[in-house]
Amino acid sequence: MPGKRANPRSLSNRPVKCPALAEINKPTAIVGANKALLPQFQEMHKSIPGAKFELFDDAGHALFVDDAGKFNTLLDEFLTSLK
Repeated sequence: MPGKRANPRSLSNRPVKCPALAEINKPTAIVGANKALLPQFQEMHKSIPGAKFELFDDAGHALFVDDAGKFNTLLDEFLTSLK
């Protein structure tokens, strides 16, 4: 149905089934804001070698807007670590 969005709570019990994640060999930052999806974020974090993970409290889907200061600091630190 066009325009219908998945309910994050219905996704929270789904395991991450993507073996390709283990093949990612580039620096990766996983940034999430939905605590209901924490198990999936954690599984992604464990599956991608060397990935960094940050969960934003009290931010919505647009966490880069909802907590721009924290997001920009995180992004700056991540990009600086690549130099």
